[in-house]
Amino acid sequence: NDEEDNRLFPNLNYLKNLEKLVLIICSRGNYLSLMLKNFLIFLKNLSYVNSIEIFNRWHRIFLFIDINYFCSMISSNIKHLDIDIFDIDHIEILIDKLENVSSFKFKFAFDKSLYIKQVLQLLINKISDSTYISDIHYLSIWISRQFNRTMSNKRIKLTN
Repeated sequence: NDEEDNRLFPNLNYLKNLEKLVLIICSRGNYLSLMLKNFLIFLKNLSYVNSIEIFNRWHRIFLFIDINYFCSMISSNIKHLDIDIFDIDHIEILIDKLENVSSFKFKFAFDKSLYIKQVLQLLINKISDSTYISDIHYLSIWISRQFNRTMSNKRIKLTN
């Protein structure tokens, strides 16, 4: 409720203009699930946030929070997601469920080069117009999807 939000975050009005939110997780166990749920609920109240990063190199986020619940809590204004991944199958779920997200950065605590062909084949099969860049510990994907464009959209597509 608003009264509780004002008590916990007295300057919430200033936070409402944030465009990017970063969560760095240094916790584990019982508190991690609650912290992730509270972060997602808090994120819902920030309508200008269009980019989120969740840094959790040592703990598997989706062991503590259901991936479908996570996806359901990501609002349509989120266009960029930067997240640590431990299970390569979660990439497909996130891409499928988060239809409004146009760029993903998946970071790996392990050498993902063994899985890159699988992920790239998924992109070819599901999304015909995408671009990617990868390194030993990350994969960034830009997806071209049909969006309801607004005047505030600053992305442009260059073609030959």
